[in-house]
Amino acid sequence: KQWHISKKSKNIHTLNMANYFVFGLVLILFCFISSSYTSNSTYVPVFVMMNLDWISNTGEITNLTQLTQSLQQLKEGNVDGINVDTWWGIVENKGIKQYNWTSYLTLVNLCQSIGLKMQMITSFHQCGGNVGDACDITLPPYVLDVGENNPDILYIIFFHLL
Repeated sequence: KQWHISKKSKNIHTLNMANYFVFGLVLILFCFISSSYTSNSTYVPVFVMMNLDWISNTGEITNLTQLTQSLQQLKEGNVDGINVDTWWGIVENKGIKQYNWTSYLTLVNLCQSIGLKMQMITSFHQCGGNVGDACDITLPPYVLDVGENNPDILYIIFFHLL
């Protein structure tokens, strides 16, 4: 199952939480990402997508030493930066308006010290949860609780094989 906020939702409070999350992310991006690349018009910046398991489902960096080494290798390989999912289920896991950006801020500082740029992707969906997946990140528990008690507020995507 994947839970998502429905467009027909009447729960304005849940939608506002998503807005707070996006606002916080925009502030971090504004402070960190420079919009200027190079003046050479033929240059194409190269960004590499981070592995999903760099952060645990509890919001901890799984292996800081390995992460640092990997980012340094990317920089040595002339990569401009990284793309990283910013999981709602991690950032607001403890409750409504209780944000934990600690691991993401550590990653921002690490990239900045190495000289890599970041593109952060806001992810408002579940990650993993299937057999063999490297991670299992759900929506925030309070959102799942609302969905359990009022399934009409959420919708589920099912994939069918033809």
